[in-house]
Amino acid sequence: MRECRWHSCSNRPERSGDHGRLFSKLVLPPGASIGEHQHEGEFEAFYVVDGNPTVTDNGDVVELNPGDMHLCPNGSSHSVANNTDKDVTMIALILNDLTK
Repeated sequence: MRECRWHSCSNRPERSGDHGRLFSKLVLPPGASIGEHQHEGEFEAFYVVDGNPTVTDNGDVVELNPGDMHLCPNGSSHSVANNTDKDVTMIALILNDLTK
C-alpha cells in the first residue's frame, strides 16, 4: 500500500483561530488510501483537482471526478482510495463544527 503525500499543510489551530485544523493539497498515488474514519465536532470537505478517487461515504461508494467536491459532515464517516493507475490530487479542508 502506497502512502499519500500532504503538501502545504497547515494543521496548527493557533493559525486558524481554532476554527479548523487542516487546509492542504493531498496527492494519493495509485493504490494509496485513507482508511475509514469519523469526524466528531468537525467536518471535512475536499475538492478533486485531478484523478478519480473512490469515496466511501457512510457506506455508500461513489467515484468522483475532477471538479467534484465531497463533504463529510460532523458525526459522519468516510474513506478515500485511489484505485486507478494515476495520481489523485485533492484540496482538503477540515473545520470545526461551530453550529453546536
